[in-house]
Amino acid sequence: MKISMIFSGVFRMLKKHKWLSFLMIVQCLFCILLLNMIFGMITKTEKVIDKYSKFTGDRFVYKVVNNDEDWDKYFEDKNEDYSKLKRFVESLEKREDLDFVITDDQSVIIFAPGLPNKFNFQYEFNNPSFANQDHKDEKEVKALHVSENFFREFGINLSEGEFFKKEDFYHKEGDYVPVILGHEYKNIFSIGQIIDGKHLYEKFQFKVIGFLPEFTDIPWSDLVAGRFTSADRYILIPAFTYSSESNDAYRYNQVNLMLYSSGRIISKLNFLDVKGIVENLRLKSGTNEEYIVYLDSDDISQKLTMMSKKDLSNLIYIFVILTIFTIVSMSLTINGFIKDSYYEYGVHMVSGASPENLVFQVIGFTLLIVGVPCLFSFLLTPIVLLYVPFLEFFVETIMPVTVMPMVSLVFSFLVFVISSIVPLITLKKVDVINLVRRAQ
Repeated sequence: MKISMIFSGVFRMLKKHKWLSFLMIVQCLFCILLLNMIFGMITKTEKVIDKYSKFTGDRFVYKVVNNDEDWDKYFEDKNEDYSKLKRFVESLEKREDLDFVITDDQSVIIFAPGLPNKFNFQYEFNNPSFANQDHKDEKEVKALHVSENFFREFGINLSEGEFFKKEDFYHKEGDYVPVILGHEYKNIFSIGQIIDGKHLYEKFQFKVIGFLPEFTDIPWSDLVAGRFTSADRYILIPAFTYSSESNDAYRYNQVNLMLYSSGRIISKLNFLDVKGIVENLRLKSGTNEEYIVYLDSDDISQKLTMMSKKDLSNLIYIFVILTIFTIVSMSLTINGFIKDSYYEYGVHMVSGASPENLVFQVIGFTLLIVGVPCLFSFLLTPIVLLYVPFLEFFVETIMPVTVMPMVSLVFSFLVFVISSIVPLITLKKVDVINLVRRAQ
């Protein structure tokens, strides 16, 4: 068996039928991409459901949004609206049938020369206003202002240090503001270190009291889409009230309370009950703000399972049809190539080729048609998931490096084996003596 003869036969067949070969490669590539998406959906759903079961158990998560756009009134001195809003938030916090959790994403400014840009506010979104602050000693960084029950409700632990205490949520002028830092700050700051900074228009001194473990995920950004936010580059700050008689402190509390009043409710109660409670407390407090309550995760397991089943069934339906069509078309097309090349095979036989050479030429050609899209799929699957708009939900479904290639390889091998059956049977039935005579 001459290897060179087999390779020349494979590439001669590819050159002779280049357009049909290209179409078969494209068909195989689409099949592999669809299969990876299907496995990605299954992996995504299982991981997200597992995460949410740790955070919320059998409870629902609701988002309460302050829809009032009139911020100016909160910069006024001794505003009556502030007292009403304060009563509303306090009444929510006192409810025993639900838990009101503050998770307010507000940046803070810290004095930290040389702090890497990755900690900058909106660095991940490449916002030109914040992405590059190399020239500044003051850095605007990512921060999350949280209530006292935040750690308990979402099961957040510390790798080092201590949690916020009750008194940390009532700040007195001149006191330090305790902060808990994400894991990536650990090589920059240490427990007990003081960091000068600003929040809104007030200057504070932040004191590091703890660090979060590496890969801590916080479920506050977009629960319906199944996304978590990594807290590795965040500063966690207590959602405190500024205990001071100054007008600046009063205005600071007013603005913060408006932001803090948009929080999350975790409860076993259904949507209508929670919405009714929020509206009733709003009326009792006398606040004029309009609050919108919506489900942030309506039984996340059920929601994601339903979404996955619908999308999964559509993808599987398309995948099965396309795979059957690909295998049948490949088998018939390659079989047609063989029948069209009887004379050429006869010449090879006269030149000293054996029937095994012809078999390995067909196998090599089929392997090439299947192998090329398999290799391309390693690169294209992540690109498709990341950049095709309607697949945005699956951005995080890219499977581990060891899994995705295995899925592609196993599928490609099966397509190769099944597609080779008919052509090999055709070759087996070929009368070698007639081929030689025809060539002579």
